[in-house]
Amino acid sequence: QLKIMSDPSYVSSAPVVNPPILSTAAFYVQNASATIMGISVISTNSVPYGLYVSSSYVTISSVNVMDSGGNLYWEAVAIRSDWAAISYSTVSAFNRALTVNNSAWTAISNSSFTTIGNAITAHISKSSYTTITNTVINLGGTTASGQGSLYLDDAHFTTIDLSSITNNVNNGNWNFNMALYSASSNTVTRSVLNGGTKNALDFWTAAIYNSVSLSTITNSGTNDLLYIESSSNTVTGSYLEAKSTGKITFYGDGTPNRPASYNTITQSTFTSRSDSRVEFWGSSYNVITQSWLDQNIDFRAGAKGNTVSYSTVVIANNWAAMWMTENASSNTVLGSYVSN
Repeated sequence: QLKIMSDPSYVSSAPVVNPPILSTAAFYVQNASATIMGISVISTNSVPYGLYVSSSYVTISSVNVMDSGGNLYWEAVAIRSDWAAISYSTVSAFNRALTVNNSAWTAISNSSFTTIGNAITAHISKSSYTTITNTVINLGGTTASGQGSLYLDDAHFTTIDLSSITNNVNNGNWNFNMALYSASSNTVTRSVLNGGTKNALDFWTAAIYNSVSLSTITNSGTNDLLYIESSSNTVTGSYLEAKSTGKITFYGDGTPNRPASYNTITQSTFTSRSDSRVEFWGSSYNVITQSWLDQNIDFRAGAKGNTVSYSTVVIANNWAAMWMTENASSNTVLGSYVSN
């Protein structure tokens, strides 16, 4: 097994690797079972990557990658192999901090990833069985315009536990905090999703059979707190707070991959410090059950067969606690307490 590591007696600071001009990365790992440990990467030259891993069973531990100027112009850390492990590491990049692509069984723990420029902080694509534990993923900084914090794109069976995903970008640009696209059977548990002024959590096209449990979902702007356009996703035992007017939106457009159907929110709380709501648009057979809400529930055009059951809906404004508009049909309120 190959190990590249700092001298154990070198305790004051980690040795620094600066990738030379025309190199691919500070470390381009093509050997299986290699370990990189206790090293910092700080690039003053324009190169694509800080670390690029293309072989299996590679371990990255106690590694710092710092790039505030965009010299790592593609990705600070790129995983393109199976069974990689990243732990106790810190990555702060102007461009994308982390990409896991065409990989399986990547394990990320006790680490932090930050992007301060116009990019996605962490992108997991065409990968399966990735685990992210006790890790911070952050989009933001004084120069950030940003695209998103965490993007699961054609990613499956990902598990995120005891982690924090935050969007600190406060500008007019479109971006998101955590979004899933064509992604299935992913799990978020015991974590915090903070969208800042942007959407906190999005289930986009063909994001199915994903679950969020025992987590906090929050934002502070007018964008959606939780946006669902796909099917068969669940939010369980979670606390959802809109600190402004962020909504929960079920939005279907009648196409096969965007039906907004058969999603469930159960044993959860949805609260807002301002006037917000749950909106069903063109969506069907979604369920809110055993939950507490202090915001309006609106069944809008095309909402069909949705159910609110065994829940409490108590609002403090002068609006109706529930709205059922024209072209909404067969929606049910069952065994619930509704008041304004």
